[in-house]
Amino acid sequence: MSELTQDLAGKTLSPCPAQGMVQQQTGDARWGAHAAAMVAGPMFRRPPGGGHDDKAHPPIHPTRYTAGEANWGRDKAALYEFVVRSFLACAPFCALGFRV
Repeated sequence: MSELTQDLAGKTLSPCPAQGMVQQQTGDARWGAHAAAMVAGPMFRRPPGGGHDDKAHPPIHPTRYTAGEANWGRDKAALYEFVVRSFLACAPFCALGFRV
C-alpha cells in the first residue's frame, strides 16, 4: 500500500501515522496476521480530516515494534501486549463522540 493516499476529491494526502504504526506490527507471530489484514485491505480507514479539533490526545499506541526485550519481566511484556492489542482493536475505527 502506498505511503501517500488520495481522498475522494483526488487530493494527495500525507502519510497516515497510524497506518505506519500498524505496519510495524505485521511481523509479530501473535497479532501480525491481523495487522497485515488491516494494512492490506479495507479494514484500515484513514482518519477523516475535519475542521474541528476537540483537543483530545492521540490514541495510546506502541512507539515501535518489539518482540520483547531480554530484560523484560512478565508484567512489562503483558503491558506492551495490552497496548498493542488495544491499539490494533481501535485503529481502524473513527472515534465516536456522545453528548451527556
